[in-house]
Amino acid sequence: MNKSQRQVLVLGIAAIAVAMLFPPFVLRDGRGNAVKTGYSWFAAPPDSGYSAAFTIDIGVLVVEWVGILLVVGLLLALFRTQPRAGGLESGKPPALHSPGQPQTEASESASIDALRARVRRLLTDENFQNANQLWIEEPRRGIDLLGSPHEFGLNAENAIPVNGPIGELIYLSSLRVGGEPILFHRLGSASSSRGMVDHFAWQSIASNLTGALFLDFGFDRRSRRAPAGFDLAASLDDRNPIYGTTARLPSFPIGIADEVREIQKNVFGAPLPIDRLREFELNNQPRTVTPPPLPPRPSRS
Repeated sequence: MNKSQRQVLVLGIAAIAVAMLFPPFVLRDGRGNAVKTGYSWFAAPPDSGYSAAFTIDIGVLVVEWVGILLVVGLLLALFRTQPRAGGLESGKPPALHSPGQPQTEASESASIDALRARVRRLLTDENFQNANQLWIEEPRRGIDLLGSPHEFGLNAENAIPVNGPIGELIYLSSLRVGGEPILFHRLGSASSSRGMVDHFAWQSIASNLTGALFLDFGFDRRSRRAPAGFDLAASLDDRNPIYGTTARLPSFPIGIADEVREIQKNVFGAPLPIDRLREFELNNQPRTVTPPPLPPRPSRS
């Protein structure tokens, strides 16, 4: 259940509680005649001055409850695909075996194969990606603003269309500068005439080239177009499928390997290779300069 659905459920429970606390009353005289007298606090029926019995109008109260439940049910269905989260709907990888049951070698192998197949689909199948992530609204059809006066991807007004947070990871990990991948992390959000878009910082893994890109995650497909100065690889790197994160990394690019490993677990449900990120960090470790020893103090005679 997503955030909007939880809010609807809370409001529905509150509406039922209010209907119970302030129910409709009916006035019945000795001849069985009934007159509706409106709503009042359940412990304090209306005071009409007549010696007649006030009772709660159960029929009207039941109709109110049924109406509230119908509205809540419709809203829960309406908001089923509305809220967005940063990653997968469950956030957990599938269990490799049932708790409390012994795991045979064959079942373990089958579970691992199923997990690998799921990860492969999350990396390559856009429909499967869309079905396994939450959305802030129904995704739009993927289009590039070919007629925009703003540079594609380099300006918030012409952000790159991608399919959700997973689409951001896949698209940016497919970009190449001079044939080499880029490291990236999300700086935050930026406003545009189409709404809020994501602002990413990037650095080439093989040089000191840096820059920024803007992505619009509200589409059902990733763009197949690269910004000026970039190329899109035909497939992800087997040695290192993901090169960045949709979170902010204050020390970027230091610590990028551990950050990518964490987002792999959260989004894809399993750790993926990060060989090139480890090599990058090994070759770009901060250097500490050891000061020269102090000269010996002259002895006093």
